[in-house]
Amino acid sequence: MVFEMDPNGNIWLSGSTTDSQLPMLNPLQSVHPASGNTGYVSEFDSTGTTLKFSTFFGGGSPGVNGIALDSTGKAHIAGTTVTGTYTTPGAFQGTVTSPPQFVQYTYPPPI
Repeated sequence: MVFEMDPNGNIWLSGSTTDSQLPMLNPLQSVHPASGNTGYVSEFDSTGTTLKFSTFFGGGSPGVNGIALDSTGKAHIAGTTVTGTYTTPGAFQGTVTSPPQFVQYTYPPPI
């Protein structure tokens, strides 16, 4: 598990889980794959008691290895995947060709 604090004091957690019941809020991906690990990213308020955002990230054996928050409030999420079903909107390379591969996503995405 990795955690970061943004300029407003909000707490961001990321990692991987097998728990399909992880609470989701305004998710980019709300469904956990049928088996194995999948990545997740969650944001809590500065007290750590109120969930502000939570999403699964990937599908089948990926993990979120790091998260960096910039001064504009964007979260830059990095991880790996071994599945060919992983997709990232607007990705330079849309499919996994030789696992494991590095993945990166910026939330909220650039317009």
